[in-house]
Amino acid sequence: MRKNRMSWSVSGRRIGLAVGCCLAALWVSGCQTTTETVHVAKPVHMDESYDYTDLQNAASVLAESILSKPPIAARSDRPVVIPFGITNRTSEHLDTKALVEKMQIRLLNSQKVQLVNAEQRENILNEIEYQDGGLVKQDTMIRLGQQVGAEYAVSGSIMEITKEEGRGFRLSRTSLKYYKIHLELTNLNTALIEWTDEYEFARETSRPIIGW
Repeated sequence: MRKNRMSWSVSGRRIGLAVGCCLAALWVSGCQTTTETVHVAKPVHMDESYDYTDLQNAASVLAESILSKPPIAARSDRPVVIPFGITNRTSEHLDTKALVEKMQIRLLNSQKVQLVNAEQRENILNEIEYQDGGLVKQDTMIRLGQQVGAEYAVSGSIMEITKEEGRGFRLSRTSLKYYKIHLELTNLNTALIEWTDEYEFARETSRPIIGW
């Protein structure tokens, strides 16, 4: 009888040890970091916040809207446009300049508009002053008064609305974010807005209260 009890005790310890080893192995594997290259054309949303997929979609939709509607679509020439930037009206740190740059690529590649490089104006002025200092050949100097004036300015803003479930007993908590990107094209001669459009989206995420 004692021998059977000892056998059961040893077996129990072995089973407990085996279970413990399995749990430890699962815990270690769950804590490991994995890395994977993701194609940027593949839509990816890790949570409800604005991400690179939203940036790509917004730039594509809004650039196409500018090009396919008046006044740009009604022009036979290539009007000059200056980007005034996009104001971030959200509570997040968003790189709105990246959205402007993505749109510039699409607008220039369309060959329907010309863009003023407003970001480099200070550097251009510095170079003009340097060349005017007598250090470069006269026949290679930049001539003053040759820059092209913009006819239109594109500007806009991005805003958000965040909603979360109230307090209460639940196994998960849901949060929702709504974003709206608004753009407008202003005629610099008349100060009239000749085009405007917006891109909006909302995303909902449910997170477990307990988890890792």
